[in-house]
Parts: sequence; structure tokens; C-alpha cells
Amino acid sequence: MEVDVDDESVEMPDLDAQELDFHARMRRSNPLLAYESNELFPHPERDTQNVFDYYLMDAASVLVTEALDLEMGDKVLDLCAAPGGKTLGILQQLDLLQASLVANEPSPTRSKRLSKVISEYVPENLRTSIRVTRRNGIKWTEYDLYDKVLVDSPCSSERHLLHDPKELGTWTPRRTENCAKRQLALLFAALRAAKLYGRIVYSTCSLSQLENDSVISNVGALRPLQWPVGEKTEHGRIVLPDVSQGWGPIYIAVLKKLSHSFKTRT
Repeated sequence: MEVDVDDESVEMPDLDAQELDFHARMRRSNPLLAYESNELFPHPERDTQNVFDYYLMDAASVLVTEALDLEMGDKVLDLCAAPGGKTLGILQQLDLLQASLVANEPSPTRSKRLSKVISEYVPENLRTSIRVTRRNGIKWTEYDLYDKVLVDSPCSSERHLLHDPKELGTWTPRRTENCAKRQLALLFAALRAAKLYGRIVYSTCSLSQLENDSVISNVGALRPLQWPVGEKTEHGRIVLPDVSQGWGPIYIAVLKKLSHSFKTRT
């Protein structure tokens, strides 16, 4: 694993064909979803390759990596990768003898945690195909390079606020507005990084339309995403805890790069 310290152009693909085998694929690639016991998960154990045998995460977060529709040999950029759960979700769907992954996290503390997760869950002989970077994602300078790009963007994360009275007490509408500005900038960085006809997945754990559909509305020509789970929104889907056995919230939108030239609508 290498650690590097340092307009009419987009469409929403139709996923009807994937809908038929979606749940089967989910069970194959994510066997923990079949776990039906109400008991607490035991602590993960090291296997014969000295990596932990599972990583526990919100099931809705798994949907984000499924939306990338990964091929075994894809070149992938995870633009906002820490703490690493979705990065692992990507890695388990790639053949690292053919594919490559760049996992980016600008925060030194969070990047260190990301590297630790990768070292604990990925066999050492496969880490050479993974590059961890600490760059400002908005200023990403590798253009037209990646088959798939994930923007799991930092957001206002309202569910987490409910568990932190101090954070809740400091929340203001301006915080959401600032998040949305940064999210749009990250999304455009992802579009620049993707190859022509590459696939970009944008996700947040926010409930705010300003951070979800409104961000997507600023990018090129769109058509609705057909997705077998969650509630339909204008440009994507949202999974809400009250109707999904506690999953989420998670918002997912999928875009396809159709041109090297694109601009915001606003």
C-alpha cells in the first residue's frame, strides 16, 4: 500500500436490468446481510492471512458501493474515504491483481485511521494495488483517469447530531449551506477525475435536500435513477431508518460522465 501525502455532460443511468438480481448480488458480495440473529456481533477475529474476518457497518452504507457497479479490473477513486468501511466494500468487489484503488482522505488523523483499517482487513500481498492519499479532494488533479469514482461526501450528518448534544447545540442552517458548497465542489472534482463514460456515485448521510438532490441539480442533464431500495427522490434514492429496519439515512445518486466539458447550472 502506497501512502501519498500531499452541462450536458452527465446522465443518471437506468439500472432496471440490475434490479432483477440486486438482492442476489448483495447476498453474494456481502454475506453479513444474511445475519438474522438479534445477538451482538462478536469481535472480529484474525484469519489465516492475519486480517480481520469482518467489518461491521450500517447496511445502507453497503448500498453505496453496490451503486458503483464495479467490474473486477476497474480503476477506482474513493475521494472521501475515511474511516474506511466503504473502501473495504469497494475492495471486496475488485480483483486487486488487475484493479487499483486510490483512497483519499485529507485529514491526517482520519487518513491514519483509514490506513489502519486497510492494513487490518486487506492481505499484505494485495496492498500494492492500493494508494492512500492525503489531498484536498476539491483540488484533485488526476483527470480522465478512473472508471469509477465515489464521493461519499462529508455532510451535516443529522443522525449523529442527535447523539451529541454539544454538536446539536451548535448546528445552524449555515452549516448545511456550507456543506452543500463543498459537496458540489467535490462532485465536480470527481467528474473531472472520471474517464469519459465513467460512473460517479455521490452519497451523503444527510436528510437535507440542499445537500442531496440540490447538489445533483447543479450538474448537467439528468434522468431518474431506478434503484430497488429506498425512497425515490428527484435525482436519486434515500434510505431512511424509520422504514428500513434502522438502516441509514443514506442518499445515493449515480451519474455517468458524457463529456469532458461540464459546468454548474447556477
